[in-house]
Amino acid sequence: MNNNRFLFVILFLLSCLNLKAQINDVQYEKAIALHEQAIRHHEDNRDSVAFKLAVRSILTLDSLGQTNTPIYAEFLHDAGMLALLGLNDSIQFSKYMQEAINIKHKLYGDSGEYYWSKECYANGFFFMGNNETFPKNVELWERAIDIYEEIPSHDSIDGYMQSLNNLSVYYEYIDVRKSIELCEKILNIKRETMNPDSLITLSNLSRFYMDLDIEKSLFYAQTVLETRLKTRPKDYDKIRISHMRIASVLSRMGKYEKAINHSLEASNLAKMLHGNDSYEYALSIQNTGAYYLGKGDLLKALEYTKQAYLNPKGNKQETSANLAGIYSTLNEVDSCFKYTKESWLLFRKQYLFDLNNLPIENRFNYASVDFNYGQLILPINYYLQYEEHEGFNKLAFDCILFSKNIVLDSMKKEDVLLKTLTINFDSVKSYLGDNELAIEFWSNDENLLSWDGDIIVSILRKNYDIPKYVKLSKETIYRTLRNEIETTESYLPLYENIWKEIIDKAQIKEGERLFVSLDNILSQIPIESICNYEWEYVGDKYEVVRVSSTSNIPHIKDYINGDNAVLYGGLVYDNKPSLEVNDALLSAKHLFKGDNMYLEIGDSVVSELRSNTKYLPWTKMETDSIGDILSRSSVNKVVVLHGTDGTEESFRLLSENAPSIIHISTHGFCFSPETVKNWYEYYRYCMDHSGLLMSGVLTTDKKNNGPMIVEDGFLRSTEIAALDLAKTELLVLSACKTGLGGITPFGMVGLQRAFKAAGVNSILLTLNDVDDAATYFLMTSFYKHLNSGYPKRQALRKAQKALRDSELFHSFNYWGYFVLID
Repeated sequence: MNNNRFLFVILFLLSCLNLKAQINDVQYEKAIALHEQAIRHHEDNRDSVAFKLAVRSILTLDSLGQTNTPIYAEFLHDAGMLALLGLNDSIQFSKYMQEAINIKHKLYGDSGEYYWSKECYANGFFFMGNNETFPKNVELWERAIDIYEEIPSHDSIDGYMQSLNNLSVYYEYIDVRKSIELCEKILNIKRETMNPDSLITLSNLSRFYMDLDIEKSLFYAQTVLETRLKTRPKDYDKIRISHMRIASVLSRMGKYEKAINHSLEASNLAKMLHGNDSYEYALSIQNTGAYYLGKGDLLKALEYTKQAYLNPKGNKQETSANLAGIYSTLNEVDSCFKYTKESWLLFRKQYLFDLNNLPIENRFNYASVDFNYGQLILPINYYLQYEEHEGFNKLAFDCILFSKNIVLDSMKKEDVLLKTLTINFDSVKSYLGDNELAIEFWSNDENLLSWDGDIIVSILRKNYDIPKYVKLSKETIYRTLRNEIETTESYLPLYENIWKEIIDKAQIKEGERLFVSLDNILSQIPIESICNYEWEYVGDKYEVVRVSSTSNIPHIKDYINGDNAVLYGGLVYDNKPSLEVNDALLSAKHLFKGDNMYLEIGDSVVSELRSNTKYLPWTKMETDSIGDILSRSSVNKVVVLHGTDGTEESFRLLSENAPSIIHISTHGFCFSPETVKNWYEYYRYCMDHSGLLMSGVLTTDKKNNGPMIVEDGFLRSTEIAALDLAKTELLVLSACKTGLGGITPFGMVGLQRAFKAAGVNSILLTLNDVDDAATYFLMTSFYKHLNSGYPKRQALRKAQKALRDSELFHSFNYWGYFVLID
């Protein structure tokens, strides 16, 4: 009986296994059928349906455990391609293709089958890039190139060569040296042949070298023309382009007669091929007019430039700028103004469009390219020639305001196009009350203007028809700061060389409110605390309101209506007490990083941080006292973070739901590079090498997220700028030198820029080293006055006055370097 039962169980199990095998066969056939359906739908151009069927076929194989097999790899490959073709979905495409490539590598090793999938993967990103706009297309082409270069025969793949060429063109206005590097890579591959692609690359190199090596630029341009005339003499349009390129280079060399000859050849070819009303012909005669202007033949220059301007396909922005230059030379001021204004307004619109389509990190480079910067400040140049002309007076102010705002505003995450287009002389005037002035300081950092003064000051009142202007000498101000100009009872150099002429020219009366937007070295001077000849502080006699731009005037809030606050103080920088500060800093040396790469702190930076990074006992007392003051005010919730709680991570968590008041009492740091390679590198360095030290900065045990460290204790300006702190009405940086930073043609770069980019309304910061004890008394006094109902700026002046009237802290260094900026 028992034997019969055992036999029955055996037979039952065998029948189940047979049934399972049959089911598996059915499921396998189903997977094949689904995949075949997907292919048929793809052939019928129904790729979105095909992708869904392909995914079902993969899931069916998954259920059978048929992974790591050739057919599974093929199904994944096809699903990836269908995701791209049917859905234009780069995420799904990458997911399936990468998995397919990994399986094929395990199955076949470095074989043709593996590399074929790699090539398809790269081709996918290349084609996606062709369908995208800047900057997304650049990201995709760069990814394609990285994948192509993993394939042994990548030099022969068309997509690889085209990606290199595309990138070289797009990098021109971001990093022209990168463009040259990419072109050289193409030429090294195609050195043995001089085909059409090589000629395009040589032509591009001629353009890219124009500002770096004019002789090389001419050599490449002439090589292209000579080769085309020999090998393709009937390719007239390409020959036309070569003549234009040579003419442009020759004009840069001052060889205008030769430039005109080549330009006329290009014009004749353009007229023959495209007709009189074509863009190509308009561009050729526009250039010819410019070369005649360079030669000094004004009548010919005017003749050709007018033709280009009136051509329906002409570039109105460039031709109007050229006409302005011609009429300026002819001393016809009204005509010069008419075309300057037209050119600048058109340029401004295009400039904004381009900036809004660039990644934030590339905007400094684009903005500071010589051509762009020159066009941007063109009205200022003409104002300096025609200071009495009312139109140039107003247009120069609009230009100053725009050039100061543009990169600062575009650092923010929202679109700035419409906002920035509305900023002008009339809008700022409309913000002002009867006893208020708007004062914009602007520095000529690129030295593109020919005039003696280095800083232009434009002054507005509500009743001014045009701005009043003052010119300051930057060199004299620097010499004063270096103590090279002696201060006497009858000569106070800082007052004399910054404030005196402004106050006299605008007839500023005691008690009036001055909205002041500073620039260059003036941003790093506490100008509110400069004394006049009666030994009165300017900030006591007038209400000086620092603003990042006078366009911010309508957004300024005098009172802080905070309902919650977060305070950082008494931070512990080394969570391992057994480690000495110096040893901990050295061990943390490798942790300082950039956005997408690790940056090593240099030895000099480590040395400076080592000498300053110590526990600050006064900061705990400071935040405890402030917390107590705020708790007795209208602030509903006060959070005080001490010791190991004041981490970088805790600060990032404030993003998007930031408190009304943030107070940070810690060490700050700010370093600038010794040389400026280009403005983007300078900007990036300053943003990465400025910030605040948070809890645990000296600890070597860091939190990681894959290959990137997400918390190292260095709260850098780069990281701050990416946060959303728009709900913060007041940020207090109670640390040394938090208001300092790098100086660029587009303002200060550092903590101030970062927090403004993050959306903070008002920032109280320092322009020098400050004493811990003095800072404690100043800050507690400041918050007490805020709590008593004083406006924030008046509260600060009262706190400063209390220190300077005291016996212990009357010296300027204890209170003078604290400033408030809106």
